[in-house]
Amino acid sequence: MTGARWIEDARALTVAEAARLLGVTTARSGMACPACQAARRGKRDKRPPATFGARGWRCWSCSAAGDALDLVSYSLTGRKLSADHAQQTTVRAWLVDQGITAAHAQPSRPRLRAIPAEPPPSDDWPERGEVDRFWAACRPVADDPACLAWLTRRYGEHAGRIVALLDHLSAARSIPTTTAARFARFGGRRWSEAGYRLVFPLSDADGQIRSVRARDVSIRADNRQPKAVPATGYGCRGLILACDRARAMLSGAPLPASWPPGRLPRVTVVEGETDWMAWLSRRHTVTDPALIGVYSGGWIHDHAAALPHGTILTVRTDDNAAGHRYAEGIARTIEQRRDLTLLRAGIQ
Repeated sequence: MTGARWIEDARALTVAEAARLLGVTTARSGMACPACQAARRGKRDKRPPATFGARGWRCWSCSAAGDALDLVSYSLTGRKLSADHAQQTTVRAWLVDQGITAAHAQPSRPRLRAIPAEPPPSDDWPERGEVDRFWAACRPVADDPACLAWLTRRYGEHAGRIVALLDHLSAARSIPTTTAARFARFGGRRWSEAGYRLVFPLSDADGQIRSVRARDVSIRADNRQPKAVPATGYGCRGLILACDRARAMLSGAPLPASWPPGRLPRVTVVEGETDWMAWLSRRHTVTDPALIGVYSGGWIHDHAAALPHGTILTVRTDDNAAGHRYAEGIARTIEQRRDLTLLRAGIQ
């Protein structure tokens, strides 16, 4: 096990980076222990039991300790990384899925055929009736073993709650093995055949579902194909990933009857579907923020114009060039909305 490239790649991560990718909540330099699962040090001590620095962490409750790779291993398998082949396979698959390490092909394998070029995307969306029929034909996420395995690899013990929420809110669905939708293809194959089995609805500024985006949930032998794709031949400009609350807000629906008087509506904007699902799992009360996921060109002025009066908009896109570009674009769209509050907080 010593010297393996994927292990070196994992240990190059900081503990904070690994925690973010795993969806582990951190507070300053503390977090729940990935080994004993304790959330606090004791009945009277509310501090997180595990403290961490750039390259290591330690739990003050159970004395477990390690680096970023150990954090990943404990979170995914419940124990420190060992020579166990099944455990290593699980951890390595997660690292490959995150783009942290490459899934190197064996030298004896034949050369893979080139993926056919896709038609360039346009600013148009698929025909609405075709999208509605495709979405209606999709099935619950819980019924698809491939989707369940991918979500478990990515979110560990939180996967069950995420799957339950996705199905309960119809926030994502599994693609059927056969589909007649012309746009549900990649590389000359159906999405399901290419590994794109987890499908998310994309909404316009009126909160209406107008297209879809599919996520690859396979363990690929190479990283040549994108992790997620829009409807083939169409773009995502003007479309966002919105939870049920966000779609209701954009459509102009009134706040729920149980909404506390004087409480302002809140919206949290994150980047992409994986962060969107992680934040969705944190939803517990009727006043928790509506959740929106953005892609390049997705958020436009019409979305800002549709937000209810007084909305508090918190942007939590990634701390990189793309994430800052998304945040700046959102800020520009609300310049004329003096009633809105924009927060750039909790950079991922």
